[in-house]
Amino acid sequence: MWRAIPPWMKKQLPIVRKQSAVPGLEAVVDESDLSSIPVLMGRLQTLLKASTAKLSSPLSAGEIQTSFLTLLRLSAQMKVQDPYERDMVYEDSGTLLTADERAQFTDIEETFELADIAYNELPFDQELRDVLGARNYSLVRHEPLSLPGSAAHFVALSNEQKVIVIGVKGTSNFEDFLTDACGNVVNHTLSAPFINGGPVEIRCHEGVFVAASRLFNDLERLVEALFIPTGYKITVTGHSLGAGVASLLAILLRSRFADLRAESRLKVIAIAPPPILDLDASLACQPFTTTLVNNADIIPRTSLSNLIITMEFLKLVNNKLDESGLKPAGLNTTAAFLKTFMEGINGTMIMSPQEIKNGWKTSIELVGLDDPDHLFVPGRVLHMYDLWSKPGYGLTHNSSFPEPADGLLLDSIIHPAERVLVTDGTSPVLRTIEMDGRMLSDHMAPAYRSSIRTLFGAKSD
Repeated sequence: MWRAIPPWMKKQLPIVRKQSAVPGLEAVVDESDLSSIPVLMGRLQTLLKASTAKLSSPLSAGEIQTSFLTLLRLSAQMKVQDPYERDMVYEDSGTLLTADERAQFTDIEETFELADIAYNELPFDQELRDVLGARNYSLVRHEPLSLPGSAAHFVALSNEQKVIVIGVKGTSNFEDFLTDACGNVVNHTLSAPFINGGPVEIRCHEGVFVAASRLFNDLERLVEALFIPTGYKITVTGHSLGAGVASLLAILLRSRFADLRAESRLKVIAIAPPPILDLDASLACQPFTTTLVNNADIIPRTSLSNLIITMEFLKLVNNKLDESGLKPAGLNTTAAFLKTFMEGINGTMIMSPQEIKNGWKTSIELVGLDDPDHLFVPGRVLHMYDLWSKPGYGLTHNSSFPEPADGLLLDSIIHPAERVLVTDGTSPVLRTIEMDGRMLSDHMAPAYRSSIRTLFGAKSD
């Protein structure tokens, strides 16, 4: 049991703290230190309190459960009975990229692999330095450990490409999860606008911001002494939590160093970030930040506003159950609900596809974009999506692609996306949590790799 406790937690346990305390010296608590158990617990309690207030609903717990089960069933039924309606919602949520337009994004596939390498979970006991070396990058710095409120990362440069890469690790351990969980929305005043005419005041995800601020402090002197004098371009990237930290780090760097605000000097490729920025800031960073979202990936949709929108839609579902005599309130209505539910995905839908579409539209409109507690994914968004109307829903084998040179194997069966939308964090399909069996697997690196290779790789067409 003792061995299972992380070292950063052990030293804060009362018995250990008492033994190491200096007599007469009071401990000073850094309120930004998320590895401090009292600070961490305080942040989580604040988040719970704020979320509870925002998510208050007139529905009872039982009504929420039955409405949610009905929502899951409706989604499954739509996939079978009218998949085109969902595909049209995506098509209307942005601008479709043609094959020629996709071909302009020549660096996305390589940058994704660098973001994945940041996890340092390399096969065959390979060393990070060697894997980067095979890609013509020299390792400059590597911090493999992460605490709550910090991020593991590497810095590498390519003299051949004249590029410096900062790769930030995503969520892979308990400490990273705690950083994710500290999702309070906090204000921060920048030293200068990160883009001409951009905001100085930003609101952002607290845990991600604390991690980005610590990384900025660690890299500031290196950027000033090495990165800027070389004239090399800088790419900041990461997956999941790492993408969020990378995006906020870039904002802090551009705010601090005017040289990095020059066009194309610093850019971000954010793979599957959580919502981290307020509306104005998320849109303002479009010139230098590109976010990639894969299909039904739940992480870029995990925001308080999306939960509120879902609750609004559940009210509509509850009303429809009541109107149809299917709302479990007694023996007869409960039996009717169960009978209808047992009909399965081919049974009668209690809401038509058009009613579902209009219901989501109404629910989205009820939740304003400008609420100070609502956050969005940053920058320009390339939303890769698969077609529900496509036979097999995009199932293919990895034999379509060669193995990565670094040995990072694909799953034997993958689900590549079919199309790409250019949009932003306010896209209707990003303001709802898509109820899809792939909502978790679509977030994983193999799913992103297959979609990126299909749409942006050498074999895309």
